[in-house]
Amino acid sequence: QLPFKVLRGHAGGINCCHFGFGDSRAVTCSEDRTAKIWDTETGRILKSFDDAHQNNIPECSVNSTGGRLLTVSWDKAMKLWDLETGKLLMCETHAWPLTCCDASRDGRLLATGTAMDRSLRLWDVNSGSLVVQRNDHHEGALTGCRFDCGAQRVVTSSCDRSFKVWDLATRVATLSV
Repeated sequence: QLPFKVLRGHAGGINCCHFGFGDSRAVTCSEDRTAKIWDTETGRILKSFDDAHQNNIPECSVNSTGGRLLTVSWDKAMKLWDLETGKLLMCETHAWPLTCCDASRDGRLLATGTAMDRSLRLWDVNSGSLVVQRNDHHEGALTGCRFDCGAQRVVTSSCDRSFKVWDLATRVATLSV
């Protein structure tokens, strides 16, 4: 039997969890509109982003350096946080509730997706500008988006039972299954 710890601290269901900062920390986001950073050894909450959003937070992502937290919400906002200070670094709103997100490993790019208009957006962190927007590239709601290790491609998944691999240089789907 594997040893485990039960970490409690959210007032609502936990939608997403990730390891961050190696294996010593975990990040969670919840229906309770909060995101939390946990010490995985002690189970202690290290930082709580209380009322980070005004609605459910379906997904969050941490860049590989562990310095930034990306959250998306049904309140239509994407927010980028400094994990050390808790400061809000970037906030962009969409026309529809957000369902998925990812931060590239190098921290340069952010990806966000929606269910209603099925759009994928890529953001440049340094400038805060929208780099790419793909609308209606799936027939169903967007359920996931992930960068590859080198931030050269993004894979998206959908309720239409398909996933697509997008080449960021050409902005074309190179695989659709």
